[in-house]
Amino acid sequence: MKLHYVFIVILTLFISCSDDADNLTPPEASLLTGSLEVHAFLCELSGCEESVPLSDISIKIFDNEVDALNDENRLRASETNTDGKLFIPSLESQRYFIRADIPSYGTYISSQTIYEDAKAYHEIKCVEGFAYDNDDSASIKQRQISLSEPTVGQTSYYKFHIKHNYISYSVQEYTDNILRVSIIDKLDDNTYVIEEAIDSVWGSMFWGLYPEGKLVRSEWTFMDDSLHVTPAANEYFGSFVWNITGDYRVDSEQDGWSFSLVRPTADIIDMELDMMDFSQMGYGTRAAADYELFGTTYTELITDEVGYTSWDGPYKLRVYNLKYGPIRGLNYYGGMSFTTMGFDLVLD
Repeated sequence: MKLHYVFIVILTLFISCSDDADNLTPPEASLLTGSLEVHAFLCELSGCEESVPLSDISIKIFDNEVDALNDENRLRASETNTDGKLFIPSLESQRYFIRADIPSYGTYISSQTIYEDAKAYHEIKCVEGFAYDNDDSASIKQRQISLSEPTVGQTSYYKFHIKHNYISYSVQEYTDNILRVSIIDKLDDNTYVIEEAIDSVWGSMFWGLYPEGKLVRSEWTFMDDSLHVTPAANEYFGSFVWNITGDYRVDSEQDGWSFSLVRPTADIIDMELDMMDFSQMGYGTRAAADYELFGTTYTELITDEVGYTSWDGPYKLRVYNLKYGPIRGLNYYGGMSFTTMGFDLVLD
């Protein structure tokens, strides 16, 4: 009888324990998460010795690149703080795509992998004169030299022309001379070093009108509403593209030349009209009507004019705008020479 009772008790306990085991539900597995800190900043040059934080930049997190490109189905979205930083906690361990829409510097998109119990750091570096185009490799905004956004690396090319017994705005034929003008360095917030190189100097060009070497350097300093072109260090001073000669009886140009960056609203030159003599020539800053060169129409043109015709010297006409810098540099000779020559910008 006792054995029977003990058996019943053991059996009851076994059944009870079996029921409890069947009712146990394993706890949910905790998500494997990490965190992310994004830092957006601006540098003057790619070397970035000093940087400025970019605040209020929209940062968005996506599951895949297609969503990031289309700006849809974002997982997280917020803005950088005054330090240019944004901290995002508790992201599942996986690969994400980060999108940042940065005014003046384009749309940045790049990937970032988040690991378990780790903090990932992601830098978004912007450089003056460069912009992103739905990627993480910034490209120069404008290849040609710009007076509104000058950037080291910008380069412009010009074709040379010359015609004797001919005074005109128009060009009948270009030579094989190609002038390359590049911004090669930045000295401070306002000053850049410019290098001009030409494949040939002698023969087709007049002696004395242009620099005497195939390569010259100058400094361009932007001050308020004007551009000052001056000698670079102790080098010979001259500029093909600006028609500046540091010698040849032109004493007023030896220390440099200033160009206005403000376009006058009156006294506009029309270079589509023919010019048969010097009667249309002026002095100082004027404006020019829209003008087409090699299939490109240039607008908002400014001109700088100076004449040395009183001693049988040249009349110089420089044409430029803020977007593309120097566009035309013309020399006119009267008297026995009666010649038109100069450089015209070519957009490649």
